[in-house]
Parts: sequence; structure tokens; C-alpha cells
Amino acid sequence: MLTLKNIEKYYSSKQGVVQALKRINVTFTLGEFIVITGESGSGKSTLLNVMSGLDTYEQGEMLIEGKETAHYDSEAWERYRKNYIGFVFQQYNIIDAFSVYKNIALALTIQGYDPTKKHERTLELIAQVGLTSHIHHKAAQLSGGQKQRVSIARALAKDSPIIIADEPTGNLDTKNSESIVNLLHEISHNKLVIMVTHDGDLVREHATRIIRMFDGEIVEDVAKKTPTPLTEYPIYDAKPMSLRSQIGIAIKSGFATPKKTIFTLLISVFIVFAFTLTYGAYVEQSHTQQNLYHPYIMNPNPQRLIVSNRDLSVFTDAQLESIVAMRDVVSVMPVDPVLDLTLHYQTIHDRFNYEYYQSVRPLPAKLLTTRSLTEGRLPQTANEIVIEANDKHQLHDTIELAIGDDFYYDFNDPTLNKQSFTIVGMHQNNQGQWFETTYFHEDFFTNPETIFLALKAHHYIHFDLPNNQTFTLPLRDISINDTLNNDEIAISRYLLDNYDLPNGIGLLPVTVTSNTAFYDLPLNQPLSVVELTPTEPDSWRSSIQVNSEVMASWMVLQTYQVSVMVQDGFAAYRVQNQLDKTLYYSMYPADYQDDFTAIFSVIQQMFQAISSLFLLVIMYFASYLALKNVMRNKQKDYVIMRSMGASKKALNQINIIELNLIMLAAYVLVITVFIVAQYTPLNIPNYLRYFRWIDYFVVLAALLGMSGFLGIRFNRKIFSTSVITALRNGVTS
Repeated sequence: MLTLKNIEKYYSSKQGVVQALKRINVTFTLGEFIVITGESGSGKSTLLNVMSGLDTYEQGEMLIEGKETAHYDSEAWERYRKNYIGFVFQQYNIIDAFSVYKNIALALTIQGYDPTKKHERTLELIAQVGLTSHIHHKAAQLSGGQKQRVSIARALAKDSPIIIADEPTGNLDTKNSESIVNLLHEISHNKLVIMVTHDGDLVREHATRIIRMFDGEIVEDVAKKTPTPLTEYPIYDAKPMSLRSQIGIAIKSGFATPKKTIFTLLISVFIVFAFTLTYGAYVEQSHTQQNLYHPYIMNPNPQRLIVSNRDLSVFTDAQLESIVAMRDVVSVMPVDPVLDLTLHYQTIHDRFNYEYYQSVRPLPAKLLTTRSLTEGRLPQTANEIVIEANDKHQLHDTIELAIGDDFYYDFNDPTLNKQSFTIVGMHQNNQGQWFETTYFHEDFFTNPETIFLALKAHHYIHFDLPNNQTFTLPLRDISINDTLNNDEIAISRYLLDNYDLPNGIGLLPVTVTSNTAFYDLPLNQPLSVVELTPTEPDSWRSSIQVNSEVMASWMVLQTYQVSVMVQDGFAAYRVQNQLDKTLYYSMYPADYQDDFTAIFSVIQQMFQAISSLFLLVIMYFASYLALKNVMRNKQKDYVIMRSMGASKKALNQINIIELNLIMLAAYVLVITVFIVAQYTPLNIPNYLRYFRWIDYFVVLAALLGMSGFLGIRFNRKIFSTSVITALRNGVTS
């Protein structure tokens, strides 16, 4: 059955090379109960380790059923141990966290035993070694004799022809020792049992041969009994573990050590949370544009989407209602120009102590939630606002804003349209815009005066003069003077001279055209030009004046263009995709890019992607250090499985599966927290709204890949040495 020819074994130590076995020549056959004795250090255990394939040999040849083994690699030795060897260790080497049942069932699982028969076979083996009453006891709760019985039952579970026992009674009392020897003797009737012991008297009456060793050599080989004649033994061809079995072992291992599993889960939760936040920021950056400039739109806010009919017709009420009802739409602003109003307030420069005017862009307060505020509340009336948090203003301060005019150096100019507002809340600006974003109550946007100022800024007036000269002015540059009649227009002498009109001009017809980006309104109304003598000659704003009725007649009041307000840029893209492109034209101002911003956007996304990968690498090494001690204890269990014949591939997969299952559980927990946080006061960014299914998959794949690499690294040490060396020295990382 087993033949050793001139076997030599060497060990290296700090003192040099030690020869542990010297030219061992011996043959063993089925049915024998071989006892090997000798003093400590004589080479007994080394000989067993070589015969069992737990350790290698340097010289000679070992034959298994006449077949040479010198060419065996690690996988071949794994198959040999799996099919031929059942090992009983002095230190038991059973998995303490597993019950008696699970330890023995594990051996059957590693052998690829028929799952439908495994339970019954496990119970038979437990009964055979007399542990039926302790079937569900954890191995750590057993006595030394009971642990050794588990070790023997586990060896028998493999149904292998050779049972090797390395001083199985070394840690037992006399009664338990005799019981274990009797059990091994009974087993030897149809197997080859090779036992190492210091106490030859204990096994003398059962042994068929007693071999004595000294200084690495066999010095005596004495036959005591005639063995039971067995010429052959049906070798059980062990099958590879199925994926289902590997998952089962991984799950059992996790539940068997709850404290270690919970610790690993907590570390995994931290990793998933940090990586999801980082990746979410990357996805947000990829899916939304936060540009601060548009060549034509004064307020290119990321929450604004501009929509018009493709045929440039007026919006109907039904159309507006359908847009408001769309997913991701917060509100619709029918008077679109209101958002492009320019507002200013006067402030003092912190460093140089001079007055300047801060630009403000209005947005509806519907875009805010109470979670968006750093303090205060949302506006409830038209004269309440929410501003960006700063050190110049406090809650309940009153701030005066000049509305609807360009930048003026004299804030006290009586022609400015100024209104007072009370600060009721503050928000944190995350958009980095040069102008401040201020949120107003919806009544501000529907106020007729606000609409009037917005429309003034939105229209342009073309004047055709009698002498064939023309000029164009924005309507906001024309002042109101209600002392004028409906058929009069007052023009300053400076402007008249500029266009070569004669002095003392009286009543002359003037053709006027008002237009917007969508519609031209030919007015063709004759106006009598009167010369204006401005009270402030240097004020260009007083160059042209009409009364309020004429001013209103120059405005296009129909809704040709609306602003659709959304939560953010990502929502804007989704609304654009929802809009019927045969009916509507939509423009996202924040998406505007010139060559510079396009290049900068690509660089920014690349940097964000590299940052995410860099964070994942840092987490990998941090996780390795944090889990080092936990996995060292786990690896000891894997070495035991290796001694039972588990392959390197199977153990790698079991370890990776266990880590991946924990990582998957952490992933589900974190994603659940992100989902719940949307409906609670938890201040967690809502990045999940940017995630598509592919993003969930990418995050999960990256995390599982990381835990997989951790598993491979942790397992590397298990197979870097022989099984017996790993068991003797423990697994180190």
C-alpha cells in the first residue's frame, strides 16, 4: 500500500541544516496497526508528516500503491491527502467554533460527499465514536478525550484507506487513552493505521508491528501479530466541493464566530459608506454641469431648465399643467424673465473698507427644504427671503435690494427700484457662483411690479427716426414719466444731437418695434417727440421717457418661454428626456461649455475617478491592517481544512465568499441607510438619486473585488509552507 525507499528529510534553522530523516526504508500494507515509538526528536512525527503528504521529502521515493510521488506538486499532494489519508493530530486540530456535528460534516463536505446522504453518515460517525450526546456541543466545550474522538470521527469521515495518528493519546489520561487506542485498533481491521506514541506498552497488545526510531532512522521493526489480510481497498474518489458547499461553509464559518463577523461587518460598513459617498460625488459631477456663465442667460442656475414650443407658439394652460405634473419638476415659472432679474445690495469690503454692490440672483423658495437650511425657516410672504450664510447678515435682518437694474455706483439714486426684505433663513452655497443665490417666496415672482421690471429687462425697442436713422435700446433703459401723453415720447437733447435731428424739433412721427427672442411686435405707433431737459444731465437713464401706458403697450405679455425648476442638474437631464421633443425645445443653461470649461470638466471628472480609485486602494490596505488579527484566527481553520484535503482553490473561494457575503451585507445596510436618510433629518447627501443600475453594479463590483483581493492575500500564507509547518507555527501575515 505504502512504500518508502531511502527517504531523507532536512530542516533549516538558525543553527544550520538538520537532517530529520535518514534513509528510511519501510513498507506498510492494509490491515496493519503500526505503532512507531522513539524518544522526542527521533523523527517519529516527521515520518508521519511525510507519509501523509503534510510535509515534503528531499531525497528518496515514496510509492503509493506502486506509484511514484517524487514529481507531485501541491495539487497532487492535496488529492493524495483527500483520497488516501485521514489524520488524527495530538493537538486535535478541530475547529473550535464548530459543533461536533459541523466538524464531522465539514470533512464529508470537503470530500464532495453526496449531500443527500451526508446527514445520515455524520450521525453514524458520531455514534461510532460515542459522542451522540454531544452532537451539538461546540468543540471548544469538549474535554480532551472528546476532542480526540471528534478528530478520529473526522478522519473516518473521509473513508480513506490510511489513518495516521500522531500521538493521539499524548494529552489524555489513562482511561481516555485506552479508549482511543481501542477505537483505532477496531478501525485497523479494514484500514492501515499508523500511530506514533511515546508509550509503547499502551498499544503493545494491539499492534501488528512496532517500529522504533532513533536520530531520524528506523533502528527496529518488529512484527507482533499477523495482520488481517487485505489485498485491496476501494479508494473513494473524492469530488471537488461544489459552489453551493463552499457558500455553505462560508456562511457557517461566519455564524460560528459572531464577534469576529460583526467586527468585520462594521469595518465593511465603513468602507462601503466612504466609497459610496466618493463614487456618488463622482457620478454627480459626471451627470450634472455647474457652469457659472452663459453668454445670453443671466441666471444659468443648475436648477433651471428653459422650455419653449418648437413652433414658437404661446403655451396653453394644459401644456403648463402637464409639465408641472412631470416627475422631478418642482415648479414652472410662466414669466421666465423674472429669474434673470439683476438685484444688488450695498455692502462694505472687509479688507479695504469701501462700499460695493453684491449681485443677487432670485430663485423660488420651493426649491428648498428645511434640510437645505443652515438656520431659520422658509419664506412665508413676498418680503421674506433666504440668503447664503455669511458673516455680514443675521436672521431677521432687513436688507434693501435694488431690483431689475444693472449695476449702479450710486445706490441712493431715486430712480432705482428698491425693496426691503427680511432674512428668515440661510442656506449654504455649494455652487461656487460669483453671484449670491437668494430664495424668494412665490408671491414675489407673481407680484405685478416684479413682472413689470422683468419684462422691461427682457424687451428691446427699435426706433425708426424720420431721417432714416435707427437705434435700439433695452426697454429697461427707458424711464417712465406719467406727465407725458400717450402719443408723446421725450428724448434728451444729447440723444437728438447724436442722431442729427434739428434743434427745436416739435411733433414728428416715430415708428417703434418691440421684440423678444421669440416674437416681434411691430407697433408702428406715431409718437410726438418732445425735447427732454433732464434734471440730471449726466444720467443716461433719462435720455428717453414715456408714460406707463405706452411702456406697457411695448411689452409682449404672452407666455412664449417658461423656466422649469428642478431639484438639480441631474433632474434637468431627466426632464429633458421626458419632454416630447416633437413639441418642445429645451435648453439647460448650466450645460453651456466653451472650450476651456469643456477641457476643465474632463480633467475634473478624471481627477474624481482617480480619487475614487485611490480611496479604494487606501481602504484596501486599511482593511487589511484592521482585519489582520481576525483573519489570522480564520486562517487557522483554513489550514485545518487544508490538512483534511481541501484544495487551495476551494479555500480561496470559501474565504473570498465569506468576505464577499459580509461586504454584500454591509452594502445592503449602507444603501438602506441612504434610502431612509432621504425621509429623515439625517444629513447624508442624496447621491443615490444619481445612480443608475450600472452605478449600483460598479460600486458593488469594486467593493467585492477589493474584498476578493483581501481574501487572496490572507490565504497566501496558508499555502506558502507545508501543512504541518503552518499548523506547527501558526499562520502569520
